[in-house]
Amino acid sequence: MSPARDALRDKYARLVSLREERLAGADASGAALRQLATAFPGALRELDRAPLSELRARLALLSGDAPLPAWAAPSHDFHTLLRLAQGIRRAAGRERNPIAGLAALRRSGEPSDLLVPVLRPPAGRLTQWACEEVGRRYGLVREQVEELLFGHLRLPGP
Repeated sequence: MSPARDALRDKYARLVSLREERLAGADASGAALRQLATAFPGALRELDRAPLSELRARLALLSGDAPLPAWAAPSHDFHTLLRLAQGIRRAAGRERNPIAGLAALRRSGEPSDLLVPVLRPPAGRLTQWACEEVGRRYGLVREQVEELLFGHLRLPGP
């Protein structure tokens, strides 16, 4: 198994479980939501907006031995980049101390040129920066990345 497959299978198993709990009338514990958001930054949007059938379908795709779907590796990288960015920003503190942020970035093994856009992301949005960085790594523009990662979150049309 690949690390991306294993991680995303865990993510979708959690999402399905949390959504099913909601449908049964139970509120998800704050701890479970924090754990999900820590492991997979940005996943709470999926919990709130993706149809349960889509969450189950994605879990099924990741549970087999078939090749990873086109969205899987970029999705894994998106969560990894956001987790890294959050760690760098925590290390840099409210003052966005670049020296402290750089130390955290170096521990990650990622290139140091990520520091400035993490501390001061485009339009102040880490999600936008992560989409742009995933796009750079996969030869896609941000809009293509957003469609790949978030296209299944759109509410059904009329």
